[in-house]
Formats: sequence, structure tokens, C-alpha cells
Amino acid sequence: CVRDTSENFLCDLETSWQKSVFLEDICDIIYKHAANKFECYVRYCTNQTFQERATQELQKRPEASEAIKRLERNPACQGLPMISFLLLPMQRITRLPLLVDAICHRLEPDTPKHKSACKALDALNKVVKKCNDGAKRMQQTEQMCHLVRNLEFKVKEIPLISASRFLVKQGELTRILPDSTTRIPFGKKGSSKQQVYIYLFNDLLIISKKKNNNTYVVTDYAKRNSLHVENLDSVDKTKKLFPTAAPSGFKNMFMVALLENHEQKQVELILSCKSPSDRTRWIDALSPTTKESESEKIYEEWDCPQVQCIKRFNATEPDELGLEESDVINVFKKMADGWYEGERIRDGEKGWFPADHTEEIINSHVRSRNLRLRYRLMLASQEYSNATVQGGVIRT
Repeated sequence: CVRDTSENFLCDLETSWQKSVFLEDICDIIYKHAANKFECYVRYCTNQTFQERATQELQKRPEASEAIKRLERNPACQGLPMISFLLLPMQRITRLPLLVDAICHRLEPDTPKHKSACKALDALNKVVKKCNDGAKRMQQTEQMCHLVRNLEFKVKEIPLISASRFLVKQGELTRILPDSTTRIPFGKKGSSKQQVYIYLFNDLLIISKKKNNNTYVVTDYAKRNSLHVENLDSVDKTKKLFPTAAPSGFKNMFMVALLENHEQKQVELILSCKSPSDRTRWIDALSPTTKESESEKIYEEWDCPQVQCIKRFNATEPDELGLEESDVINVFKKMADGWYEGERIRDGEKGWFPADHTEEIINSHVRSRNLRLRYRLMLASQEYSNATVQGGVIRT
């Protein structure tokens, strides 16, 4: 299906090229295919992860591995491995919007050609979004299955796998256990610490302890809407939790209150993070932040710095933003330890990324130009979307 779709698309482009080397109707052709014939790319990209795994499993079998190597030796492959050909459809569909975006930048606004390009770009972005959403859903399903295999319940077990549940953030934190004189009923004398591994889902928080390399024991859990989060960024807040003496050696603390845990009880956890940005990211994930601390700078969207990626960054956590070289990002938040939160201009995706993979755009002319380009694209896209809604021509 993908091959046939690609061949038909190429055939239409070649026919247009035969008529005129300027390919004046290229955006009309792209729109026709993106709006009506590119759905197979969504199915293909959705199953990309399983294709890669199936290929890896095949290569473990000697006869299959030899057959694959024999195919790869064919001159038509030009020395490329089979996996590179499996990635081509995904690469093609994600690059097309970038090409059409470049066409938009070079056309005069409010002209028929510019409107045609914006129309094609809007259709392509919808296809790419469906591809990304489909791939993300499959990865989330696979991730949930992997988590279930590695979790043991010390408390009442609950079913974790659900079509609507996905992992938001996970990681190891230090839990501080105050003495019995504080208002928190832990029943231990003298502050001590305990390593806990936290899984935050879109609707659930799980507290666990590491049993071995691959297994974690669940000790508590609560619904996400039954959480209260507080940033312990001042001495006064810390004193309320530790009236006798604040624990020494712990930094970047915050408190999570499970208002109703698995036993319908209220439990408060004092957690310590490795860095200020780690704490901010956890607080943002657990509950949207509403305050600004001394160690971070928050910018309004209309007055935010911009950076450009100079070194590729691969996101490893759900709240991180993957970057390709030359990507331009609006920075909304800067942490003192070198992590930024921002929005990638080309597609509006938001997340965290390390500052050392980017450089700030200092030149006011370049920044103004980027803002104007972004504004024109947003305006054109909005005008086209409004027109299609009014005309009743939106296709689903």
C-alpha cells in the first residue's frame, strides 16, 4: 500500500514536471495526495516499532539473517541495510511538511500559490500528527506491557494496562523520613532517607521500591486527581514539616500529599531531587507550576528568547523535546542548571531540552524575521482552517 501510494504520488509529480519544469501545481498535487491517499502512512508509522522488533527477531535466526544479508548485497541496495529501507516511508512523510514550509516562505502572501501551499502544508501536518500520535500510542502500549512485567504489588493489586492510560514520567527520588515529633506520622525517630521509584501516569501515581535490576515492588498508589504538590523552596515551608530540625544534606525538596491512597488514607511524602531542574520537571508533571523561584526564569510567549539547535538531542523521557540541527525553539523557562523548557517552532511541540545543545539567537533581525515567519504561517493556517470549516470541506 505504501509503495503503491508513493509510486502514484511520484507519477503525478513526473507528469507535472513533463508539462513544466517549474512544477507550478506541485502544492495542489501534494494536497490531493495528503488529503485523500496518505492514510496508509499513518498505519505504517503506527506499527514502526513492531517492524523493527520483528526485523531484530528475524536476524537472530541464521537462515533469515543470511537471506537478509544476501538481499543487502544486491547492488540496488547501494550497501544500505534493510532497516534503512523500512525507515524510508516515515522519513518521507515527515520531511514533506518541511519542504512545503520552505515553499511557503518563498511565496508572496495572499497569492493563489501561497494559499495553495498553505493548504497543502495544513493537510500534511494533519497526516504527520496522526502518524506521530499513532506511533506514540503503540509505544505507550508497549511501555505499559513492559512495566507490568516488572512490577510486583506488595499492596492490593490493580489492573494497570488500559487503552487510555500512558506513562507521563518515571524516575528514582530520595524520600526523606522525618522523626516522630513532626506532624507526619511515619513512626521513626531521626530523619532518614529511602530510595523510591515513582511512576506517574496520566491518571495514577505509583510509589515503588527497587527489588533487583528489573523488578520493582509497589508500596503505595493514588489517583492523580487525589494529589497535592508543594515546592519546599523556602525555610518557612521546611520548618512546617520539620519543626525540630530540618534534615541536612538534602536539597531540591518538594512534598507530594496522597490525599487518598490505596487504603483511603492520607500520606505525605517529602522527596529530594538531584537538581533544581529535576524538581521543577517533577512538579510540572505532577501539578502545573504557578510560581517562579529564584533558580528559574519564566518568559511570556510574546517576549521569550529563541534558541537554535546546534547539536541533535534525542528525547529519552516523555517530557523532553527532541531536537534536530537548525530547529528554532521559543524558550519559556530557563533553569539554573542548564535545562530549558520551550516550544519547537516548526510543529508547536513543547518539552524540556539541555541548553548546551543550542545557541541563543542574538541578532534582533533574525529573531524578528523568525517571529514574522511564524506569524504569517499561523495566520495563513488559521485562515485556511476557518475557510474549510465555513465551507464544510473538512475531511476526516
